[in-house]
Amino acid sequence: MRKGLIAPTALIGALVLYSLVNPLRTEHLAMLGAATGFWFMSRMTRHFVLSFVPFCLFVWMYDLLRIFADTAAAKATVAGVHQLELLLFGWTFNDGTRLTLNEIFATAHHQVIDVIGGLWYASHVGVIILLGVYLWWRHQRKGSEDEPSGVMLHRFLWGFLVLNIGMFTINLLFPVAPPWYITEYGYMPASVDVIGNPAALARLDQFLGIEYFATVYSKSAYVYGAMPSGHTAYAVWFALHMRGTGFRMAGWFYAGVMGFFAVYLNHHYLLDVMAGTTLAVSVYFLFRSTPLRRIPCAVQKLLRNRFLQADPVLAQVRGL
Repeated sequence: MRKGLIAPTALIGALVLYSLVNPLRTEHLAMLGAATGFWFMSRMTRHFVLSFVPFCLFVWMYDLLRIFADTAAAKATVAGVHQLELLLFGWTFNDGTRLTLNEIFATAHHQVIDVIGGLWYASHVGVIILLGVYLWWRHQRKGSEDEPSGVMLHRFLWGFLVLNIGMFTINLLFPVAPPWYITEYGYMPASVDVIGNPAALARLDQFLGIEYFATVYSKSAYVYGAMPSGHTAYAVWFALHMRGTGFRMAGWFYAGVMGFFAVYLNHHYLLDVMAGTTLAVSVYFLFRSTPLRRIPCAVQKLLRNRFLQADPVLAQVRGL
């Protein structure tokens, strides 16, 4: 086989294997089409695709979780985390009733907060994309992979992939029913027939007269993945990569409010929020203070040398 055909053949083979275990849907085909279009559009967009390889891998890996739904339902924790949340963070009322923050917010809520919460909560992946695009754009202006902007870009995106791998691993080894499951079904054993639920976001759907969040959550790849909170982990990951006092403060404000809405909207316990924060901070320091910090740039150099510098025209372009 010609050397230039090895990578395309391997990619096609990987797609075939993926489709055998998780049939491709419209979303997969749309991403493939977009990536292909960007790849052949220009040298700059090709570099963009290579830089966002870890993000694309994250999306496809997340969707693979759906094939483990039966296994997750069979061993998911329903009562345990809820009871621990009550013990550690529950609020006892005068009549002796003890409730979690989720259960308190089920009656203590406001329409304005619901609207803000829905928009805020839905931004968790968007801010990762926006910061990634900004870092890529800045890297394009600066130069090599070893230059600070390139280092930050690749640590941000490859670290994000590792963050998700860690989160997915925990989800698979320790599936946890979200708090809305208790609201809907009590301590009934987890069932594979249960689909994703918008929880308190249903109030926003009702206010807007649409079923946006109901539709989105009904397509969730993995219902029993409440621990750790991915929304919080992403927001903290975003905050950790802010630079400058003002941006850092804004980033941590964003992360803190995201953690609040994770609980307010009945999607996560405070324990989930703490776990997501801990995981994000751990991965950040793993890629900042250990020998693993060199891996993102090394991997990106391999991709660049294989797919960009093989082209004599692209090889002459500064920064590629």
